[in-house]
Amino acid sequence: MKTQPTLLTALFLTLGIASFVPLSLQANPMEFSEANHCVKRMDGHPHLPPYLRGIDLSDAQEDAIFSILHNIEPQMRQKMKALHQLHENMMAQAASNQYDETAVKHLAETGAKLMVEVETIRTRTDHQLLFVLDENQRQQATLNKDKFADGHRPPF
Repeated sequence: MKTQPTLLTALFLTLGIASFVPLSLQANPMEFSEANHCVKRMDGHPHLPPYLRGIDLSDAQEDAIFSILHNIEPQMRQKMKALHQLHENMMAQAASNQYDETAVKHLAETGAKLMVEVETIRTRTDHQLLFVLDENQRQQATLNKDKFADGHRPPF
């Protein structure tokens, strides 16, 4: 007779957990939605830097911003892949039985040069993006940038 309450307890626990899972998925449906990619794009600004989000843009401005971001994408991808490979090589040197200080310095210098190139591209891109905006939009973008620099995430 003792097995029956244990069996019932296990059954109720299983049902309770099973009913909780759909509720937990509803708590943040964007995180678990298969259509997440499409839903994010419905706002019309899928890949904007955070400081540009929430600013009303004309179609011409959206097209110009898309063009700027689209044009730098191959360069940035190449640079980020190279940085990733450098990081892997540095980790391999750290784990190696035959640590080579000269090779590590060379990798570090190459990585520093790549980071300079990445930051130059980002800064140039920010400049280009800001000058697509009119004066009021530029002021809003500057305010957003200052706010997000303090660690605040955009609400969208």
